[in-house]
Amino acid sequence: MLKEFIENSCFALPCFKESDFGIKPNGTFIINNKKSVFLLSEKQTFAYNLLDGKITTAYFENALVSVKGKPRILTDFKNKKCTIKLNIISQEESGVPQKKNIKRSIINAGEEILEIFNDLKCDPLNIKDTQKAYFLTNKSFKENSIPLNKLSEIKIKINYILTNKEL
Repeated sequence: MLKEFIENSCFALPCFKESDFGIKPNGTFIINNKKSVFLLSEKQTFAYNLLDGKITTAYFENALVSVKGKPRILTDFKNKKCTIKLNIISQEESGVPQKKNIKRSIINAGEEILEIFNDLKCDPLNIKDTQKAYFLTNKSFKENSIPLNKLSEIKIKINYILTNKEL
């Protein structure tokens, strides 16, 4: 079963390198059909982990950013469009609202990642699997679900809340 999963799946694998200070994260390998097909940079890895729900809190552009809940992935089957929704709570240390900069940076990095995955015809975010909730049977899901590379558009929407409270 594990062999079948590895042979037919696309997934992300963290990459580390040894430095003078010990082991340091060095990006993420994208594995597709038992082959490493791409190495994400540290910035791209951050975006991937954010979209995958693996990051709950981060220090980002002089602001403490917290992701509330796992990102929601919604698919519009009629128009073949997908929306990834993130709820972000931010506590800015500088006192200057950086909402636009932070939102734009996250959206740009996320769109870059999605474009890479689309070019690789690989879906480590399992966007297709999130569509299972729309179908009653596995047969219907297999016949009607839309893989990542067949979606006409994927948008990232961020609900950004600025707070003075500690996160």
